[in-house]
Amino acid sequence: MAVPLPPQVHVFVRDWLSSNNVVLKSDAGHVVIDSGYHTHAPLTLGLLEGRFGLAGGPLALLVNSHCHSDHIGGNAAVRERYGCPIAVPVGEAELLDPWDAAGLLLTYADQHAPQFRFDRTIAPGDVNRWGDLDWEALAAPGHDMGALMFYNRAHRVLITGDALWANGFGFVLPREIDATCLPATQATLDLIASLDVGVVVPGHGEPFVDVAGALARAYSRLAALEADPVRNARHIMKAMLSASTGPLPRNGLDRAMATSSCVSAGYCLSVTGAPNAFSRAARLIAFFGLTSVSPVEVTSSIGGASARAKLIGWVAAGSAPSIASTARCAVKG
Repeated sequence: MAVPLPPQVHVFVRDWLSSNNVVLKSDAGHVVIDSGYHTHAPLTLGLLEGRFGLAGGPLALLVNSHCHSDHIGGNAAVRERYGCPIAVPVGEAELLDPWDAAGLLLTYADQHAPQFRFDRTIAPGDVNRWGDLDWEALAAPGHDMGALMFYNRAHRVLITGDALWANGFGFVLPREIDATCLPATQATLDLIASLDVGVVVPGHGEPFVDVAGALARAYSRLAALEADPVRNARHIMKAMLSASTGPLPRNGLDRAMATSSCVSAGYCLSVTGAPNAFSRAARLIAFFGLTSVSPVEVTSSIGGASARAKLIGWVAAGSAPSIASTARCAVKG
């Protein structure tokens, strides 16, 4: 079913791993929201150059809904091609200048985004004229605490980034890591529910009109994550590992790379495949606090002494924001 969007709004729905690219067209200068992942930059540029994109016209501004790698990865390439300024959420500015690869969640799963310079910030409440339409910036904390959504009241269109998809939202850190993220996600969903929205343009997936259904699914998912922090941590690990290796099967992290399951001894992650998978898993275990949720046992068939030393070093150095003093981490080579 075709989704009713204003004629000056075009959405390039991207595949894994890139975010969607939203093009807002105007004779006064086109605007693009989000640039996708860096390895997909050639395709991003090709889409923008085509007739559904800028069609040879100038790019007045590149905007980011938030600053995760799948949304900012093409920024440097787009600026190089079009010489355009870049606008980012005001809450993300301190992560970009100076460049904070850890704060941008780049280092923990071997993700990458070419460094770029931003020219202006956008704050909640700002109203910007893009594509001959007024877009109000709305705070959308949760998945990313500095994220923004963009709302056009006249056409009832909401660009949500990763705050709401047709079936959920971007991963949200458990309370054991950051006690503010899950409540912030609730507040963001409540804000969306309070708006008169006819069409949602998400950061991933097709635009959709069943806003009530999407919200119901999102609330249900949020409640499940609140109730089971280990499930939440497993979901985050799957998302982050997938981001650096490609999509993983829906039924687990098993296909030639990793498997995870709750066992009687605690949380068990077994990494058996790609050479970098063990080090990625070790960093993620530390960062996302699985050692503070339950005992962790990591079994590696590929790492050897070097990988064991790395894991022990990360944990001993306190790489996780909250590693319980009683946590047990046993590594078998």
